[in-house]
Amino acid sequence: TVQVFNTGSAIELDRITFANGLADEGGGLRIAGPSLLMVDCMVTDCEATDSGGGVYLAGGVSPLITGSSFVNNVCLNYGGGIDVDGNPGPEIRDSLFSGNTAGIGGGIAYEVTSPYGCINCTFVGNTATDRGGAMFQRGNGTQAAFQCVFDSNTAVYGGACAGEDGNDYITRFYNNVFMNNVASEDGGALYVPRTYYSPFIFNTLYGNVAGNGDHDGVYITGRGYGGCQPVSNNIFANHDRLALDISGHGGGAVRFDTNIFEGRVEGGANDFLVTEPASNLMTPADVKFVDPANGDLHLQSDSPAVDAGIEVISDCWFGDTTTIDSDERLGFDADMNPRKSGSDVDLGAYEYSEPSGVHDWTIF
Repeated sequence: TVQVFNTGSAIELDRITFANGLADEGGGLRIAGPSLLMVDCMVTDCEATDSGGGVYLAGGVSPLITGSSFVNNVCLNYGGGIDVDGNPGPEIRDSLFSGNTAGIGGGIAYEVTSPYGCINCTFVGNTATDRGGAMFQRGNGTQAAFQCVFDSNTAVYGGACAGEDGNDYITRFYNNVFMNNVASEDGGALYVPRTYYSPFIFNTLYGNVAGNGDHDGVYITGRGYGGCQPVSNNIFANHDRLALDISGHGGGAVRFDTNIFEGRVEGGANDFLVTEPASNLMTPADVKFVDPANGDLHLQSDSPAVDAGIEVISDCWFGDTTTIDSDERLGFDADMNPRKSGSDVDLGAYEYSEPSGVHDWTIF
């Protein structure tokens, strides 16, 4: 039982399974070369005592991972599925992280600055015994997820995603689904204790739970920066306690507007909180998802979230704006469909579209 694969050169891996490896770093693979292209691979049942139960990516590696699966890998320290140690960060597309376990970062642990992150990936049933059931950011780096699903991940802090105390990092979450994630302490979906900039846009949160804490949904605190961090076009549904808490935030501004909230929202009594225009819809009678009990959080045609969003997301102080046209990562929903299908954009991860219908034809 030894490490399956170790390379210091540029490498392309295509349709290969790596299984049952054991090492200090990267039970399945340890990659220290200048580049990695990993396509349609499987890394499963591997273990590391220090970093990267499935895969360890050393600093200086430029990775592209697509269509791959990381299943049932274990690490005692950082990154059950993958540990990313240094720049540049990977671009991970269309991949699955399932059943991975680590002390910190059950699916992925980052110490990296990267504009890419995870795109159209699924994180289900991953576990961290400390922080970040699916994803964790340490150091002064970037944690990003676009068009991803985080389902039933667990941790002590940040059932789905979490960051580290004492460092200023960036988080970007656009067009994601967070459902049924559990933190035994705080931040059922997301726990961000110290952030530099954390836009949270077009996400759907449903049924996340914080056990001993009060933050079932998203908890953002830390120092911030001198601009404005937008929390816009989201749906926070089926949270018994705090859906969103930015009460500890200071040193910058957080603007939360044009959201649906089921559950309490706290902003605290500090001069840096900006909520105007206050167009949030608090505790509607029914968000009208298609079948939330079975995990289908698409919108019904008469949902209050349909055509209720804003296309221009503004900075509070400096006049900067972001739109679905200017940032391609905002331009597609969680199904990778164009973000605008009606008269206006919809709230949450999924854009409503009319069913295509089924036609019965009689041939004469």
